[in-house]
Amino acid sequence: FNWAKDMGFRPNVVGQLTAGTPGNGGVTYTLNVENNGLKGKGLNAEDLTISLVVPAGSTVVSTTGAGYQGVKQDAELKGQVAVWHLNKLVAKEKQTYSLTLSRAATAADNVRGNIKWTKPAVKTGPNDQANIAPAPAAPQTN
Repeated sequence: FNWAKDMGFRPNVVGQLTAGTPGNGGVTYTLNVENNGLKGKGLNAEDLTISLVVPAGSTVVSTTGAGYQGVKQDAELKGQVAVWHLNKLVAKEKQTYSLTLSRAATAADNVRGNIKWTKPAVKTGPNDQANIAPAPAAPQTN
């Protein structure tokens, strides 16, 4: 258990994407970001960067959620990403973001991403992060 002491305590931040919902303006993906720490006792995450991959051939039509920074190239995620910045996410707090794309993602090139925070800092190694799994496939309509 020395590895746990080396890392230090860390917030339990998670992000979950919904399946894309087609609409007049494009396909909208919703991201729920939550700090699952115990209210009043869990650690707050600070200086968060939320990044979602924009699939090749898609463009961002619109977004919701405070702190949207625009689209930039991300070497780690290997593509263009939509980026939000959040100053703090306290224990048990939940934030919701949406990303509307010009076309639906595919299974091979899906919306996915990560959440990184700088405080509290990991004692050794890079900044802490939580990966965001690819969005579920949208239901097929016949």
